[in-house]
Amino acid sequence: GDPACAPSGATLRGRSSPYPVTVLRARPRPPDEERGELDFSKSPTWPELAAAFPNGRDVYLPHLTHFIPMQAPVLVAAHIRVLVASGKPTA
Repeated sequence: GDPACAPSGATLRGRSSPYPVTVLRARPRPPDEERGELDFSKSPTWPELAAAFPNGRDVYLPHLTHFIPMQAPVLVAAHIRVLVASGKPTA
């Protein structure tokens, strides 16, 4: 998809961060489930979100659900430590 525009139509164009951005993402919802009941075993996160940032990184975690921080707090903390250690803008 176009990394400048999220599926909901909310534009990301012109918004960027000089800092690294890491998106931790579970399995996506199939398009036909987008408007059905909320199923938190899958992620509502746009798969192209990380690509919308100049220094974005997508971490796909298909074995986890939308509740990644509660399921894998050590993993999340490790990703945060890496980002904090980088400590400076990329641009």
